[in-house]
Amino acid sequence: MASFDQDRLVGADIVEAALGRAKYIAGAIALLLLVWNSVESIGAGERGVVFSQLGGVKALVLDEGLRFKIPFVETIIPMDVKIQKAETSSNASSQDLQTIDAVIAVNYHIIPPAANQVYQNVGVLYRERIIEPAVQE
Repeated sequence: MASFDQDRLVGADIVEAALGRAKYIAGAIALLLLVWNSVESIGAGERGVVFSQLGGVKALVLDEGLRFKIPFVETIIPMDVKIQKAETSSNASSQDLQTIDAVIAVNYHIIPPAANQVYQNVGVLYRERIIEPAVQE
């Protein structure tokens, strides 16, 4: 009987040790996810607009590089501030009723300190909402 109880204790120790290791592994994975979600990279020619689940778009515009955020609360939206080209084809009629087909090209960019205002007022589809309709007029 003594050997049976002894085997039972050894088995319980193994299970307890395995559960202890599993807790450490789960804690390490949770910590890794927390660190992974607290860092964001902003590329060259971009600015980061900080959107908080608690307060909306923040006045802070982040420059290029590695930036920290509050995990699961803040999101960093990259806004391209490089010079971009928008081409739009347009039709018109002259006074003597001849049709004119033209391709109009416009170079534009977002002013970097105002990237948060563009995101808040227009969104990321600013080309379709502002640039192209303005060229059509």
